[in-house]
Amino acid sequence: MSSKSTYYINSLPVEPNKYGSKNDTPIKAIGVFQFDLEGLIESELISFSFPNYIDNRTEEVIVPYYELIERIIRNHSYSPNLLVLWLMPDDTVYNATNLGIEGEWFFIAVGMGEGTPMDFTQYLKPPI
Repeated sequence: MSSKSTYYINSLPVEPNKYGSKNDTPIKAIGVFQFDLEGLIESELISFSFPNYIDNRTEEVIVPYYELIERIIRNHSYSPNLLVLWLMPDDTVYNATNLGIEGEWFFIAVGMGEGTPMDFTQYLKPPI
């Protein structure tokens, strides 16, 4: 049985005014990640970890490499080396990279992002 290789990336310090909600949408935690896509190619899984100060734990989102690439391309990311994840109060996780005011309202506040490429909820590691 072979084990999958995992590349771990910790969140950068978060500037809420830059990476947080522009519409006062409640967010439980924010992770901001910079990485080199080409440097990740040897890994099968990419683990993004970020602090959740509200629940006093570290959140971890573990995404298969090729799924991450596909989601970044589908999201038309202007910054393919940047990923901003929002953990919402209902424990859903969304890619909020380059999300504008209208997109935030439509996709996240109204819930239309569920099941789309910006929805990373299925990759959130459950708390222990």
